[in-house]
Amino acid sequence: MNALVSNPLRQQIAGYHRMVIGDVIVTALYDGTVAINPLNFAGVTDGQRLTALKRLFLATEGKIDTAVNAWIIDTGSRVILVDAGSGTVAGPTMGRLLENLEAAGYKAGAVNALLITHLHIDHVSGAADEQGKAVFPNATMYAAKADADFWLNDATQATLPEEQDNFVKFAKDGVAPYAAASRFVTFSDGDVLEDGLLTVVAFPGHTPGHSGFRLERAGETLLFWGDIAHLPAVQLAHASATISLDIDPAQAVASRERALKLATDTGWLIAGSHAPFPGIGRVRKDADGHSWVPAEYAALPVRG
Repeated sequence: MNALVSNPLRQQIAGYHRMVIGDVIVTALYDGTVAINPLNFAGVTDGQRLTALKRLFLATEGKIDTAVNAWIIDTGSRVILVDAGSGTVAGPTMGRLLENLEAAGYKAGAVNALLITHLHIDHVSGAADEQGKAVFPNATMYAAKADADFWLNDATQATLPEEQDNFVKFAKDGVAPYAAASRFVTFSDGDVLEDGLLTVVAFPGHTPGHSGFRLERAGETLLFWGDIAHLPAVQLAHASATISLDIDPAQAVASRERALKLATDTGWLIAGSHAPFPGIGRVRKDADGHSWVPAEYAALPVRG
């Protein structure tokens, strides 16, 4: 591990944060950070990018550390994990989901369901260990059929740019132990999961099956929207901004525009995989574009 990262004086407190949606406890889990270069976004001018970064007091040169988040949904009888983090394959700044899961009071064996927004390394690689065994041995993994058809197909690798050399392997490795145990299930847009608790919302483009999950309880709604924005400062201000990892950039823009309209029209809480940890907030419509508004910290009521 990088000496800087392993130094206790360079560690933050345990990376988890809880909130309540109706009668459900949602716990945000921090997997770490990934460095993103704002210059890698297309569909936005240098001036727009610079203004967006300055507006939120972010660095205008070099890479920016972006959070990688996952979430536990605890109903009292079911423990559901949305995304599995990156495991051991993404370097020393990532791979902290398991330690933060345990710090939050959960064991990997307690997870009943694993919902994957899309089959990218930082969302699925943490589902399997270095020996190829399931990290969450009692969980059924759910992923979009369109993503499974794309990422679990060997022929896909030849269509990808060099920076995604191992993406098919990472997807297959993460899914493999669950598929081998007949605990891999695919879903499509509008499907209802976990006895009506969550509804699938398709946001294709970043990947063919990129999806969100809508949680509704007691009149409150939280939308887990995956990678709608990798760098919210830029991509919420300019929905046209696409990252090089987008499989279909035009479709990714259309999904982002739809997600932003949905968020502002409804006022729903949003859980963003790469929003600043804990990644839960709302989207505000500005005179020009949108911006991220983090949810206020709130004490939890005692569960009876």
